[in-house]
Formats: sequence, structure tokens, C-alpha cells
Amino acid sequence: MRFINIYKSVENPSMRDSIFSSLKKEDNNVYDLRIGNFNTELSYFNYLKKSVKYYIGKSYYKINIDYLRKIKSFDYAIYLMADERYWEAHEVLENYWSAANGIEKKTYQYIILLCVAGVHGQRGHFNISNSVIKRANNIKTFNSINGIDIIYIKEMFASDLSFDIQNYFSQFILNK
Repeated sequence: MRFINIYKSVENPSMRDSIFSSLKKEDNNVYDLRIGNFNTELSYFNYLKKSVKYYIGKSYYKINIDYLRKIKSFDYAIYLMADERYWEAHEVLENYWSAANGIEKKTYQYIILLCVAGVHGQRGHFNISNSVIKRANNIKTFNSINGIDIIYIKEMFASDLSFDIQNYFSQFILNK
């Protein structure tokens, strides 16, 4: 089983690689660490040693990644993106992607790739994040899906790779 502990404390993003390395040495069940503006996420298999579990803080909530694959709620995926929880949003959106065909499938793929770019950004891998966004922007998609203005997002990223996608989804929720 795969899990994420989501800590409301935010670590220093420049320390991500050294923190991750320390946690990985302490417990080989750790497989990723992502630092956003609002959360720090620690991904792992099965269980964590107490010393690793509380390294970032004692206040966290635990998400079962495998369970997310059972959720069919586009609105929930958008909520997760607005909260910078891109890994989880990606898992939920895969339900839509796998059930779709043609251009609809490509449109969900586009949104999933935005999540992938967000994950790389939280790892501090900005060149990879930018590369994923550029690749995503070349995908032929619907102009919009479920109220999400895909054309607008593509145009914003085409003019500025630092476009704040989290803010777009936050505003989308507020305006719904």
C-alpha cells in the first residue's frame, strides 16, 4: 500500500533534497518528499518509522493513495489542485483519463500533466516542470472541460511558464 502524510507545516524548499535524503536513509519505505506553499507531503510504502513520521511535525493527516483511485469526482480533483495536492489530484484524474477516448482522453491527459509539472515543481525540479508544461501545451485538447478553460491555461503557460496554476484552480472554485 502507498500513503502520503500531509503536514500543514512547510519546510524550506531549498532543503528538500537534503531532507529527503535523510528520511530515505532512515527508512527505505520513503519514496518522495514534496514541498508546496501550504503543505509538505511525505510519500511512503506500507508504514513509517516513528522518527521519520514525526520528522516534519506531529500534526499531519494520512492519505491512502490506492484508495484515491476509487474516487470519481472531478470537483474533488480540482479542489486538490487548488490545495497544491497535485499527486492526489493526478490519482483521481486517472479515473477520468482511463475511461475516456479521443480528444477527451487527451484533455484529461493535459490536466494530469499539469499535476505532474506541479509535483516536479514541489521537488524543486523546475526545468523538468517547465518541460512537462511545454509538452502538455502541444497536446490537442478540448477548449474547455467541466468548466475549466483549457485554452486560457495554455495561453497563460505559453506566455509565462511561471503561471500560477494553483491560483487559477482556487479562483475557479470560488467562482463556481
